Amino acid sequence: MFALAKALQEAGFSAVPARTVEEAESLLDELGVLVDMLLVNPHLPGAKIVGKRLRKRNPALKIVPLSRYAESGRPG
Repeated sequence: MFALAKALQEAGFSAVPARTVEEAESLLDELGVLVDMLLVNPHLPGAKIVGKRLRKRNPALKIVPLSRYAESGRPG
C-alpha cells in the first residue's frame, strides 16, 4: 500500500498512508486535512467505520475499495 501512496505522491497527489484504520484516523486528525478520496482495503477491520466518519467530514468523499484478492477469494 505504501508503494501506491508513493506513486500517487509522484503523480502530484497528496497521500496519507497508514497500516491500520486507527493509524489513518489519528494521522488525519493530526494533520487536519479534508479527504477527497479514501483508498481502503474493505477486509480491514473498521474500514466501513472510517469511511462513514470521513464522509461526515466531507459528504462528497469518494471511497475506492482495494484488495489483493480477486472475487474468488484467492490472491489475484
